[in-house]
Amino acid sequence: MSGTAVSNSIINTARTKLVAVTAADEPLLRVISEALPAILTPAVCLHLPPNFSDISSAAKARALLDEMLSQSQVTAIFANLGDKPDANPLAGLIFMHIAAQEAASGAAEAHLGYLLAERFWGGGIASECLSAFVAEVSKSAPVNTLVAGVEVGNLASIRLLEKLGFSLQNSDSEQSTLHYALALRCHG
Repeated sequence: MSGTAVSNSIINTARTKLVAVTAADEPLLRVISEALPAILTPAVCLHLPPNFSDISSAAKARALLDEMLSQSQVTAIFANLGDKPDANPLAGLIFMHIAAQEAASGAAEAHLGYLLAERFWGGGIASECLSAFVAEVSKSAPVNTLVAGVEVGNLASIRLLEKLGFSLQNSDSEQSTLHYALALRCHG
């Protein structure tokens, strides 16, 4: 990965860099588009919306990324693997959608989503990244509540959200998606 892709880093954690993605950052968009098809394996896509499936080329990944950027704030997760040849691979993405009318009113609820490459599952990277991301959102975004939808069978994500302090909202036992919410501290 080129140095350009990490130059607009917004959050550093012990093992990752979280980088804000913008539509104007062509080098970063290219890095993500080239890496995303390998990340979006059937196991990763299992609990994601259908538009994440069948991303088999950089062109399809770029179209998906452009779609996500038109709807959400996108943050790329780059792993820090030290001195290895591919020392900063794309490890995943975080998405946060704030409805415009809610942001204008100052009482915003943001919807949170994320994905992580299989090779980084089970090592605490998701917890590390989302914890840092939530802390940053709490300080700087016009958001009072984060809401995350998770499929009933996605036990790892359910455990992660609960670990981060999210609580289960009223849910219909017949629905396949559960909604978890986290009230953020007020910011001035």
